[in-house]
Amino acid sequence: MADPTAKANSKLRQRLTWWGTALLIAAGATVLALGAMATSIGHDIEARTWDWRVRQWTPDRAATDAVILEIDEGSLRWLSRHEKVPWPLPRDVWCRILTELKMAGAKAVVFDVLFSEISEFDEPFATCIAEHGAVALAWQCMGDEAVAPPTWRVDGRGVASLPQRSCKPVVPVDAIGAAAAYGGRVEMEPDPDGVIRRATPLLRFESGAEAFPALGLAAAMLAGHHTPTVVAGALRFGDTRL
Repeated sequence: MADPTAKANSKLRQRLTWWGTALLIAAGATVLALGAMATSIGHDIEARTWDWRVRQWTPDRAATDAVILEIDEGSLRWLSRHEKVPWPLPRDVWCRILTELKMAGAKAVVFDVLFSEISEFDEPFATCIAEHGAVALAWQCMGDEAVAPPTWRVDGRGVASLPQRSCKPVVPVDAIGAAAAYGGRVEMEPDPDGVIRRATPLLRFESGAEAFPALGLAAAMLAGHHTPTVVAGALRFGDTRL
């Protein structure tokens, strides 16, 4: 007659052997996956699957409370042919556009354009920006000179844990920058296939105690009247965790 204790021990050893084998296989698969992700092929697979995941999660309908006015080749040709307007667009043209947007009821306007060169229409354009009252401007870290960063920044607890980098800012000219309500960084960091899949919402420069928002986050701050906070290493904007 078989010993019940020996039989139970045998079953226990079989289960332990099965679980140990499963764990070894899982660990090996994880190591192989991590190794593959470090290669260009792995990065490409991750990028493609990320594209698929974004498509699955994206709502069928775009938000109706945000409108993008795109500067494309067709509009530039039309302006050149019918209005005799050259490129870059003179800032009196931007002033006209901003006035039309205000009349159309735009609560906030965000310019993804660098106004870093002095022009004869800076003062009138600055007046248009100030009259609107809710305009955000773009700036970037691609300068050749050490210029002070703009005043559009986020202070507060947790900022010290954010990523940091060195920066030589390219900022709007003084008159235009002073008239804006807010502003944000524009930095394009495309993947090897040319697609931009990631951005840094808040970035700290050098060892400073303040962080600078990306233009998209600055637009949300301007329109939503929220200030992002960093809690336990996570960036929160209102009720949303970024």
